[in-house]
Amino acid sequence: MRWAIAFAISSLVLALSTWAIVQLPLSSEWLTQGTHKISSALMCPDRPKRCQPKDYVEVTLPDFPDTTAMNGRHHATYKIAATADHKPSGFPVLYLPQVSDSVLIWANDVSISPDRNSPMHLQHNWNRPLYAPFPGDVFNDPDVTFTIHLQSYELHRVSLYPLYIGNGEILEFASKMHLFYRVGTVRVAYTMAALGGIALLCLWCTRRHDQAYLWLAAVALAASAVAAHMVIPNALNRIPYWWATWNSALIWLFYSTLRFSMLINQFDHPRSVRGLFWFCIFATAALVIMPEAQFRNASELVGLLCGAMGLYALACHVRAWPRARWWQRLHVPVFGLAGGAAVAEYIYAHIDPMLAQTHRANLAFLILFGALFLALIGHLARTLTQYDALTRSMQGTIERKTAELAEAQERVLEAEKANALAEERRRIMLDLHDGVGGQLVNVLSYLNCNGSADPIVHGSLEGALHDMALIIDSLEVVDDIAVMLGALRERMEPLLQRHGIEMHWNVTGVPELSDHPSKTALNTARTAQESLTNAIKHSNCQNIFVTITSDAITIRDDGCGFDPGKAGRKAAFNSGLGLKGMRHRARENNLTLSVHSSQAGTVVAVGFSESSAKGDVTAVTDHAIQ
Repeated sequence: MRWAIAFAISSLVLALSTWAIVQLPLSSEWLTQGTHKISSALMCPDRPKRCQPKDYVEVTLPDFPDTTAMNGRHHATYKIAATADHKPSGFPVLYLPQVSDSVLIWANDVSISPDRNSPMHLQHNWNRPLYAPFPGDVFNDPDVTFTIHLQSYELHRVSLYPLYIGNGEILEFASKMHLFYRVGTVRVAYTMAALGGIALLCLWCTRRHDQAYLWLAAVALAASAVAAHMVIPNALNRIPYWWATWNSALIWLFYSTLRFSMLINQFDHPRSVRGLFWFCIFATAALVIMPEAQFRNASELVGLLCGAMGLYALACHVRAWPRARWWQRLHVPVFGLAGGAAVAEYIYAHIDPMLAQTHRANLAFLILFGALFLALIGHLARTLTQYDALTRSMQGTIERKTAELAEAQERVLEAEKANALAEERRRIMLDLHDGVGGQLVNVLSYLNCNGSADPIVHGSLEGALHDMALIIDSLEVVDDIAVMLGALRERMEPLLQRHGIEMHWNVTGVPELSDHPSKTALNTARTAQESLTNAIKHSNCQNIFVTITSDAITIRDDGCGFDPGKAGRKAAFNSGLGLKGMRHRARENNLTLSVHSSQAGTVVAVGFSESSAKGDVTAVTDHAIQ
């Protein structure tokens, strides 16, 4: 449905553009001021020698006679009567603003034809003005008659436009201006197309992933072949199969324009494109093998095919209008005007020349190259925008990867430090176990064997061995806090039994640590160990309650607490290293430590903040002793 609307809008744009092109003025009257304009003549559709007075009919210029080709040529003879009133000041000139083909001119039977025109070898003067000086004494005769013989090949048509008689200097300037507008612009387009096509082809060779440059180069090179038919027609007409080559170039010009339009507007219709490609191949082959008698009919079919592809290309731009930028939307009117000029040229050549009045191919080329230049600039702008976006994306990726690499290097350094620390702990642990531990065991065994063991010395040695075992356990770094607390419980059970203390464990959840789990688990276990040791030594409690949840670890005893009459425990907490070490570990690992003491007992709670669980930086709460 959307494509149907796009084709309808494109048809409307093309019709309006064709109407606007046809309405352009044919002549520039300001260039021929002070001269005599001749707008009527007598016409005979044959050679001058074969025309009788009765064969002439009066016509109004411009005139496009419907003549019958004889021996492959069209002929038309015009007679124009002039009087002494038409005699100009200065040297006289007969000026024909637009001549389609070969022209022979006589003034009272005196030939004033340009040197390059001859009755034997026709010159195709495509859309060129003709500037023919003649002797001033021609106007000495009372009746001056100009005879103009037009002839063309069968594929072309003869036509005569209003002509002028006047001063040579004035009409020379008008002739040069018309020559520049009609032929000079096509020559400029031809040169730009040839050079631009070669440059774009070289650019595509360096950027083969971008097919837009390839199709744009194909458009330019095909357009240069079409424009050559208008720039140097008399040289090319002698080349065998040139007519087929020219029409084939016209087909591929429109096909390449369609592919370029589809590509820059990001449309992909593989079936229709493939079908059109093979149809163009078939049409090219048919033109090569076609007999010359069918060239004119074939040219009409070529025009229809090119018109269909041009309408398709314009529909692509219309279809892309809603999502296009402002400069991309200019493609619609510019391509529409180029298509309108092409349609006007087709009307002039194949339908009714009176509707179009004159050739419009030069305008079609100028507007087409303007449209292609606009499309190229837009494509380059979009390519540069994509390149900048890609550069920014790559720069962001490089910065992100650089940051990730730096983080990885930091993690490697931390891992190396952790490994070195773990290795040092392992060495200390082995030294304690095999050195000091072995000596203490030997001393204890010696005392037991001699039977002279002092109970105080024996108890001190066992306590030392127990403390050393706890130290060795604390040196064993484990990521799982539950495993470390389990090992702590196993080590503390014999000590608790000797002091007649019962420990109650209540586990409802296990904290999940993400910020240095090994370090946090180790310091949490040491804090719990210090709390249990203080409770055993100073609280005179009967029960110790250990509660483990996902948020905190709480150690509570039913001892005497911080009774003012028992300053020993208060001093142990406040002036000793126990509480200071616990506070230091809490701050170092972003833990919250709270110690609450009363006559009913003491509660030590170690809480896990967000940073311990998620790796964020949070403050540490250190509650004072109550």
